[in-house]
Amino acid sequence: MPYDPTAPWAHVYVGTTIHAPRLGELAIHPLSLMVVNVAGYIARYDTDVDSLRDGADVADYVAQVLAEAPAGRRPAVHHLAPSQFLAPGFIDAHLHAPQYVFTGTGYDQPLLTWLTTSTFPREAEFSDVAHAREAYSAVVRRTLQSGTTTAVYYGTIHAPANRILVDAVWRHGQRALVGAVSMDRHAPDGYVQPSVAAAVDVTRETLAACAAATRRCSASASETDHVDRVRGCVTPRFAPSCTDALLRALGDLAATGGDSVEAHVTDPATPSSEPRRLPIQTHLAETRDEIAWVASLFPEAQDYTDVYARAGLLGATTILGHGIHLADRELRAIRAAGAHIAHCPASNFALGSGVCDVRRLLRAGVSVALGTDVAGGSSPHVLDAMRNALTASKVCAMLARGPPPSPAAPYAPLTVAEVVYLATRGGARAVGHADDLGYFGPGCRFDALRVDLAVGAFVPAPTTSPPPPAGHAHAFAWVPRFPHDTLRDLFEKWIYLGDDRQIQAVWVQGEQVVPMPAP
Repeated sequence: MPYDPTAPWAHVYVGTTIHAPRLGELAIHPLSLMVVNVAGYIARYDTDVDSLRDGADVADYVAQVLAEAPAGRRPAVHHLAPSQFLAPGFIDAHLHAPQYVFTGTGYDQPLLTWLTTSTFPREAEFSDVAHAREAYSAVVRRTLQSGTTTAVYYGTIHAPANRILVDAVWRHGQRALVGAVSMDRHAPDGYVQPSVAAAVDVTRETLAACAAATRRCSASASETDHVDRVRGCVTPRFAPSCTDALLRALGDLAATGGDSVEAHVTDPATPSSEPRRLPIQTHLAETRDEIAWVASLFPEAQDYTDVYARAGLLGATTILGHGIHLADRELRAIRAAGAHIAHCPASNFALGSGVCDVRRLLRAGVSVALGTDVAGGSSPHVLDAMRNALTASKVCAMLARGPPPSPAAPYAPLTVAEVVYLATRGGARAVGHADDLGYFGPGCRFDALRVDLAVGAFVPAPTTSPPPPAGHAHAFAWVPRFPHDTLRDLFEKWIYLGDDRQIQAVWVQGEQVVPMPAP
């Protein structure tokens, strides 16, 4: 359902908010007021109340706002503690749900070897639905608790397991794209699809599972807008594992919407009778060996990107994982198509694939999001991906200088503000929510985190050092706080030092999904 400004209000949040509404801009408001309506949209976002410092003034202002509420229920009012702030939920634009089970292993191998020795054998085990049920519940819960409100998941070639993944996402309240991995060659006998038709059928079944979730929410009595919270995604694994016939069949499927219910959900930007182009995800230019392999398999294509373009798989709904080694022509093609690159720096480092020059992508006008790439990346936490993105960009800056005595090149590494944007609103653009997700504003979906920097404090053992003085425990927190720290200092400390312990609450479409009940 579209945003309705007259809908009753459900919650009012008063306190510090931090978000990145534009690339390079970090908006920090020490005292703001945010209203969330019953459908899970932000109905009001006042940031001009920072000057109010007296508690009575704040109370009067809240009372005035409540008096302006639409008729209906009285909203609950929540005041954040001084150590807390609200931020948009993270968007992980590239991760492999079945690979969560072997995260942190096998990183002494290059990508193509790692796929053969680690990835394919472990993914093949998802033919066991009991295994899939345990693993997929674990990965959805873990990513939610790490602040990932939206995930772009690769599944496996198994339709029953993919349905279980869709169900886990739905039950735990996450927003997600879910794709059945398609691969009809260059994979082991026990983990390859026998034909183009078989691969397309599994994709259709996974799209149908996502469509069923949409029907389920439409029939729900809940006022929360859950339409499109779980969406299907056409997912050729990567060009080497797909014949040209399979790539073209998947391109046709994406263009026609797969004849699925989900594809015909009304989009305000298009007539309701016109199917929406389905989301697409795949890998691109992750290693130089991979690029050479693609050139030998598709000699008629100009380059790796052209393989997808010729198959109808390069468009505004396409998310391309990695994109490390791209020629200028490819960048122009990606920009012209409106496609997106999911930057996966942790995986790029772990498997030795290369260092992606994100500054070059941004200068070329390419849309960039951020991904953990579990299990190529060793952490399901987007904070870890953000830190690695900052490090990777600094490596690019150092390489741009050249060996001594070369003069310094004019290269600006990514800033914290830019990386926050990639992890939130940049990801929102990639998943088709450029204007209503990943930042705060009226009409935006309330996918958010409540971070508390006072949580996770440790007390030195009394046998080795005295306890902290009364009132100074904040100095011993995992994210230490001192009197000289500004709000920006504290936020940057959390980006570099924080983890899921400080994420005390997570909301998706206005519904609180963390803390969550025991499994």
